[in-house]
Amino acid sequence: MATKKTTAKKPPAATPAKKVTPVTDGPRAMAPHEIVLSPACQTAIGISAWGKFAGAFALIDIVSDLREQIGKIEGGNMSSVEAMLYGQAMTLQTMFTSLVRQAASETGLKQYQAKLTFALKAQAQCRSTLEALAEIKNPRPVSFVKQANIANGPQQVNNGAAAGADPMQKPLGHYICQPQLCYRVGPGQIGEVAFFLNML
Repeated sequence: MATKKTTAKKPPAATPAKKVTPVTDGPRAMAPHEIVLSPACQTAIGISAWGKFAGAFALIDIVSDLREQIGKIEGGNMSSVEAMLYGQAMTLQTMFTSLVRQAASETGLKQYQAKLTFALKAQAQCRSTLEALAEIKNPRPVSFVKQANIANGPQQVNNGAAAGADPMQKPLGHYICQPQLCYRVGPGQIGEVAFFLNML
């Protein structure tokens, strides 16, 4: 009798699992390290600590508003920064005026000096804030300097022929400079003049 080969039936191939994306109603919760590294979150925490005069507010509202403002600044709209700097300058000006008035009414030297010192510090900060505002509104032109010869001791400046200059022109020579003094020397005299200057 012939024997039949029996083969084991293979189970049907499993269908690959579909990726399920979770459905969220709003923004996901941030991890603690994301909160610590987020400029908007850090600023919102500082605002909540110092902004209690405005009443109760939700931290998430401040974070979302800050992110919106940061997006505008990244887009090039600096109007909120300009308004903030102007507001700070006016606050510092008010502090200066108030402290000067208080100092004028003091009779003791220490109180007078302390209030006037704080007034002048507020004035300096006001000026600095207005300078920052002016720099944002009117940035300085950038200039590129080809060579700057700055040294605290003896300095040698080699002024060779420029590229494309007449090859028949004589080299300009060498200069050894010290503060307030500059000596023109020939190619063989550099060591002698440098030794002489060190002896002075």
